Amino acid sequence: MFKSSPEIERLTEWLRPLQKATYSQISAFVGSDIQKAKRYMLSIARDRLEKDGIFFLVDRNIGIVRASNTNLVHLSTTQPIAKVRRIVSKSKKREVFVNTQELTPEVRLTFAIGNTCLTFAGKMTSRGMRTQIAKELEKSDGEVITLQQLVTLPRLRKKEA
Repeated sequence: MFKSSPEIERLTEWLRPLQKATYSQISAFVGSDIQKAKRYMLSIARDRLEKDGIFFLVDRNIGIVRASNTNLVHLSTTQPIAKVRRIVSKSKKREVFVNTQELTPEVRLTFAIGNTCLTFAGKMTSRGMRTQIAKELEKSDGEVITLQQLVTLPRLRKKEA
């Protein structure tokens, strides 16, 4: 089993009660520049605190700040959705260079499955789908939508003239 570094344990416990800390304060506590050689320590300490429900946001070039409940909404929804959109967009740009004619049937099947999953992920994180979900939530007075209800939403295709 992985044994934790005493330095990281000490930093984790030092950060636990704080609402905010500048990089200079953290560096003084650690004894070296936290933004350079010891950057990994802050990352690991933050990961450990997240397991206990303590979340920090990075205040760029300044330090870290304890996340509020509103910040947690952004961290748990908006931020991952944006990341998925970027990943899907990048993969779609790469897939046009795949020569499917040269693939074996097994690899072609794997490609088709992956492509379908990425298309679905892109569609599910699109602004149009989020708008449709918001309308459904309004209809149901804010009750959570199940996957079965989500699948029955009208598709986001352009209507043919």
